[in-house]
Amino acid sequence: MKTTLLIAGITATLLTSCSAARSVRGTSVGTRPKNVIVISIDGLRPEFYLDSTYSAPNLKKMKLNGAYSEGAITVYPSSTFPNHATLATGTTPAKHGVVSNTLFDLEKGPSKNWYWQASHLKVPAIWDVAKQSGKTVAIFGWPVSVGAEADWIVPEIFSPDGIDHDKNWKLTLRETDPIFMSELQKITTVKHITSSEDYDRWMAESAIHVIRKHQPDLTLLHFRGLDEIQHSTGPDSHATVKAVEQVDALLGEVLSALDPEKTMILVVGDHGFERVTMELHLNAFFQSRGWVTTRNGKIEQWRVLAHPNGNQAPIYIKDPALLPAVLASLKDLEKREGIELTAYDQKQLKAMAAFPEALLAVDAPEGYVIGSAVAGPVVRRKNREGGTHGASPLRKSMKTGLLLIGPGIRPNTPLPEVHLVDVAPTLADALGLTLKSEGKPLHRVPAARLECDFEYFHPCAVVSTIAQD
Repeated sequence: MKTTLLIAGITATLLTSCSAARSVRGTSVGTRPKNVIVISIDGLRPEFYLDSTYSAPNLKKMKLNGAYSEGAITVYPSSTFPNHATLATGTTPAKHGVVSNTLFDLEKGPSKNWYWQASHLKVPAIWDVAKQSGKTVAIFGWPVSVGAEADWIVPEIFSPDGIDHDKNWKLTLRETDPIFMSELQKITTVKHITSSEDYDRWMAESAIHVIRKHQPDLTLLHFRGLDEIQHSTGPDSHATVKAVEQVDALLGEVLSALDPEKTMILVVGDHGFERVTMELHLNAFFQSRGWVTTRNGKIEQWRVLAHPNGNQAPIYIKDPALLPAVLASLKDLEKREGIELTAYDQKQLKAMAAFPEALLAVDAPEGYVIGSAVAGPVVRRKNREGGTHGASPLRKSMKTGLLLIGPGIRPNTPLPEVHLVDVAPTLADALGLTLKSEGKPLHRVPAARLECDFEYFHPCAVVSTIAQD
């Protein structure tokens, strides 16, 4: 297993880049936008606007007209809910509390429920600060927003039992103000949601309606269909190429409802993707070692348990004295199956601001997803190629896209190193709000970063000024 070399490399990068950055200053933006919107495209990869393979005219137009990243750094794990919590708070999972997609209790074990509720956040979100300052807020389909305080909100919630669009929509209706929902159902062209494509269109049309009618100070909008397609067909499939085209068209409709002279528009992803053909079932392996007991195919008791996030999993160990045995067993698994895991111990996880209750976490090798089976073969071939994410944000494939346009932002300006913790402070600064965060406003980033924060996973590299004089 790979272990300590990774963190050593991060530290060296931080020290080198910070020492080079101390005396360089940039300029700040002089024009404050009237409105701010952040549009999250789940599974947005930089190549969608950098590569001619993809038909994405609106993303590519944003690149030409503003600042863009060739690979924004996510938090660990590179999963949807932890990163959307980071986008909303400007903090890392160890601080905001959303450490995985789904809940895990050290006594009860894994839960099928996700971090849907905003009450899971341990720090203020951008919508909290905005509302406290008298700003108006609209939220559409944003993860970790059920119960959030906003003027207009349709939060993301879905059935934990698998894709069931009828059940998902009933849950959405339950969590949305009925008067507001009645208004939206009258104006949207999608009357019955049968796919994630329908869902994204419904959210786009609803957001456009509210933007045109109310001009919210802050809008958060999330599209999820592109992620689903990449999971089911793989990141390089023809279906993915088509899905990029579809979500780009929706983006274009939203952009047409915005005044570019008065609006800061930030489009961002939450993770990258890797192709996957194999499954690695760590809990089935732990069961074979006697650390997990099951009844009728369900976990009854456990001493060591993995909690999968795609191609990544924290490993929870009830008795720390078992850690050496767990590491030795994983090495045996590597030899037996001819694979190489990347392991992070508790000290490394603290440096990455991830999984404060786990003694260990592992990333699977490329081509593997960590499955949830608790019995049967440990390694299995998938029925068909798919896609996954979750692993270290240092993997190039896990980096995500980010584009920013608006008053005072220089056109066609690359951002060499951007972290998703920078998004919420960018929104706050644009709206004149104060938000305690671990990032820096992107439109006020100096020619090189002047400070380095070693408490979170952020290579402090030299970045170009994107604000106009």
